[in-house]
Amino acid sequence: MLIHNLSYHINKYTGEIVKRQRVKVSCDECGKIKEVLYGDYKRRKYKKYDFCRSCSNVLGVTGCKGKKSGQKTKIKVKCSQCNKSIMRYQSDINKCKNLFCSQKCSFDYQYSKNYNFLLQNKSMLENEIAYLLGVILGDGTITYGSKVAKRIYIFCDSIDLQSINNLKDIMGKIRVKYTVTKNRESCTVVAFNLPNCFLDHCGINFIGDKFKANPVPNSRYIKNINMATGLFNSDGCLLYRQNKYYVLSFTNTVKTIADSLCSSLDANGIYYRESHRNKGRGLKDSYDIYIERKKDISKIFDMSSVPFKLAKKSR
Repeated sequence: MLIHNLSYHINKYTGEIVKRQRVKVSCDECGKIKEVLYGDYKRRKYKKYDFCRSCSNVLGVTGCKGKKSGQKTKIKVKCSQCNKSIMRYQSDINKCKNLFCSQKCSFDYQYSKNYNFLLQNKSMLENEIAYLLGVILGDGTITYGSKVAKRIYIFCDSIDLQSINNLKDIMGKIRVKYTVTKNRESCTVVAFNLPNCFLDHCGINFIGDKFKANPVPNSRYIKNINMATGLFNSDGCLLYRQNKYYVLSFTNTVKTIADSLCSSLDANGIYYRESHRNKGRGLKDSYDIYIERKKDISKIFDMSSVPFKLAKKSR
């Protein structure tokens, strides 16, 4: 409480103590006296009690003025992850939405919050996962993220808004947090984390160069036509040849990725033509896949549950 003293300077117009002078305040709990500016004291006037720093910590209030809680000890609460009983001050309870008994529980809570929906609903999200695998194998890069998850970057053409929107929709459906940044005028990067156990399940748990890793996706997702859609949307294009007909083409330097696309097309009854180009000394070989028949192009467009938007090029 404020200790009144006749020596305080009084404002002759308002009759109040001048704000820019020191006044004495006593702690309502232990009686300790300290000096503060009256202006600072007045700004906290809406508080009910005055406490020193040590008493406010014990009582679980913040600042030297606060509402007296009547609790001089820690309060028993439940851990948000394991429901174990823990003791915490009222100030900690007020500041934190979730309380944990250990760092491990805090980590497990965040892990389950970020990935439980994806890990528990893999069968329901098969189309979305298959498409995401195709895009990762096409335009994606897998890097080290943490001990339990890897960071994935997908590089998209800034003009190709459909592909960017497709990825945003997929991230929303599998409930994984992501960021979208524009590196240059022509490049937009979609970045997100996926757990190692999920990447093991999908068959793409590697870091760095796909040419050295030679990834082979899970056969369950290879049979899904949406993986082929993801590969065509990333490393494919729709060619308009001789102003007469369309050809759906795909090019990649990794043989296992090209073989996975062929297996996906075979599993869904789509006819294609495959070619291998040897580019010579010092250059990686190229594996090309073409879908030339109109009915096969229409079939893959109709079977895919993800919008099939490709840039048209003339030749």
